[in-house]
Amino acid sequence: MGYADNYKFNTFPAFYMKVHTIIDSEDVIKVSPDETLSSALSKLKSAHDAALVFDEEHKYLGLINPYFSVIRTSFPSNAKVINCIFHAPRIGIHFSISKIAQLMNESKVHYLPVFDDNEKFLGRISARSLLRNLQHLDIFSTQISEFLKTKKQKLITIYEDDSISNALQIFKNTRVSKLVVVNKEFRLKGIISYYDVISLLASPKKKDRSRGDGKKDTIQNKRIRNYAKSFVLT
Repeated sequence: MGYADNYKFNTFPAFYMKVHTIIDSEDVIKVSPDETLSSALSKLKSAHDAALVFDEEHKYLGLINPYFSVIRTSFPSNAKVINCIFHAPRIGIHFSISKIAQLMNESKVHYLPVFDDNEKFLGRISARSLLRNLQHLDIFSTQISEFLKTKKQKLITIYEDDSISNALQIFKNTRVSKLVVVNKEFRLKGIISYYDVISLLASPKKKDRSRGDGKKDTIQNKRIRNYAKSFVLT
C-alpha cells in the first residue's frame, strides 16, 4: 500500500467523525447585544476566537470576531455588539468533521456554534478541538518543507518600523491573520496578528500627545516593533 493509499485509509474515518464527539459546552464565550465591541473583544483569547451573542431570552443572534467585526467592517470600539454581528455558519449535531472543516475554511471563522435538530444551542466547536482530534493522522508527520513546495501565496511581511495603521491596511487588503515582521535586511524580527492590532485599537484611548514634528502620536502611528511578538519558533 502506497503513501497516498495509506493516508486516505487512515484519514477517512477521522474526518467523518460526528461533531458530538468534540463539542465543547463549557468554555463558551458569550456576550450581550448591548455590550460595546471593545468589551466583547476583550474576552477573546486569540485572533481566531469568536464571542457568541445571545439576547435576554438566551436566543442565539450571531457572533463577533476580530476580522469581520473590525478589520473588514471597521466598526468603532464603542459600537454596540448588536450592530457588529456576523452570521457565520451554524453547525448541526450530525455534521461530519470534514463538513465542519470546510465551513470554517470557507467562512474564515474558526469558532462556530452547534445546534441540535430543534435549533437548541448545544455548545461550540473550534479549529483547535478539530486539530486535537486529528493530530494522529499521517499528514501531521509531514515536514513543513513539503507544504512550502506547493504553497502558491507569497509570504506577506511588514517592516518593524512600519506603523500600526499600515499593518491594519495590509490585513484588510490581504485577509491574512498574521504578518511576518522583518527589518530592512529582511531578517525575522517577530510576528504580529490582527488580534494584536485589534486589541490595541479597542483598548481605552489615552490622550494623544504631539510629536516633535507637530503630528499627533496616536496608536495608529505607533511602530510595529513595539508590539510584534518576538518569541517565534523557527
